[in-house]
Amino acid sequence: MAPLEEILPYISRDSPRLSRNTAPKQAKTKLLINLISLAIFKFVSDIDDYNSAMDVLENVFIQPKNIIFSRHLLVTRRQQPDETVDQYVRVLKKLTKDCEFRAVTEEQARDEYIREALINGISSNHIRQRILENRTLDLKTAYDQALTLETAPKQLVSYSIQNSIAAIWTEEVDDDPPAYER
Repeated sequence: MAPLEEILPYISRDSPRLSRNTAPKQAKTKLLINLISLAIFKFVSDIDDYNSAMDVLENVFIQPKNIIFSRHLLVTRRQQPDETVDQYVRVLKKLTKDCEFRAVTEEQARDEYIREALINGISSNHIRQRILENRTLDLKTAYDQALTLETAPKQLVSYSIQNSIAAIWTEEVDDDPPAYER
């Protein structure tokens, strides 16, 4: 049996093999089961409906797109030394596949460019990593998240100092005998 990546074009909802198939849904389900391996079958073994089985398989095996990371890959891709301009442009076009571009207003485009510049130009790799964990992200959220991640270590130091002072104060108080014992 083939892995799911190889058979996905055959079993997807818009597959010519299944969409032109005028057989009842039960026949489509049987065809689907015959195309998948035993390891994949375990996910749909108790499902009789073709559409439900496809929903389960898509949820398990198709990774959701991370638009932010896809756009980051696009804007940070540089031409390789041995790469022609034609090859470079083809790679750039291929990278746009998962970027999900859409018509936007001038203000939205400006905010998206600022967000991309923020992600690309921020000096902290930790902050960049945390921002790139988002699948979608607007400028305000990216800014708020970066600001929070930047200030968190400073606030943590403040908590540590306060906890140290409290611990010292508690030790000093514990060292003095209670008034009734004096």
